[in-house]
Amino acid sequence: MKNLSLFVVLFSPFLFSQNFVGTWNGVLAVQGMQMHLNFNISKTENGFVTTMDSPDQGAKGIPVTKTTVNNNTLLLEIPAGKINYSGTLKNDVIIGTFTQNGQEFQMNLSKASISSQALKRPQEPKKPFSY
Repeated sequence: MKNLSLFVVLFSPFLFSQNFVGTWNGVLAVQGMQMHLNFNISKTENGFVTTMDSPDQGAKGIPVTKTTVNNNTLLLEIPAGKINYSGTLKNDVIIGTFTQNGQEFQMNLSKASISSQALKRPQEPKKPFSY
């Protein structure tokens, strides 16, 4: 039993870190608009390497300067864009906050593909009309 406890204590950070590897998808909601973001995280000998994609803007492979994994917490930094992302892994979803230029936005990440939600535009009413 002691060996099992020691195994869990020594290797639990490694097990959590492996869960972060892959492509994580999220939608950033800003001023009534939606912007898809993808974070591509891989593990190397020297730690983690991440790139960010913004498909709605046609941007791919934006280097993330710093990727930090600590147990079930993920921190991403892109100083050139004044961008930070901080999140906690819970049940295959990273619950987190995207920060740019000091403004914070709730943004959760998932490995599942995310489709756009239809925006509600009162200037384009849909049938049946309320009037």
